Amino acid sequence: MARRALISPASKAGARAHAAHQNAWEALAMFTAAIVVAGQAGGSSPWINWLAIIFVVTRVLHGVLYVANLASLRSLVWFVGVASVASMFFVSVN
Repeated sequence: MARRALISPASKAGARAHAAHQNAWEALAMFTAAIVVAGQAGGSSPWINWLAIIFVVTRVLHGVLYVANLASLRSLVWFVGVASVASMFFVSVN
């Protein structure tokens, strides 16, 4: 049985909040890898700092939009967050 099926939230918003929480843990691995690579490649640059800030802001917005059940906007915010992490890898190599 899926782990989600074992959780009995009080409301649909509670189930979405739990799913948003799980999704945040998954995104943390990708972000951590980007930060480690950026740090090992030469430390901190203004670009990496701004991309990290963008990622954190998008993750907070993603959780809010997830609970609010705004799927299209949530997907757009998710894409911006993933693009910021991917950009951290590219900025690190230059």
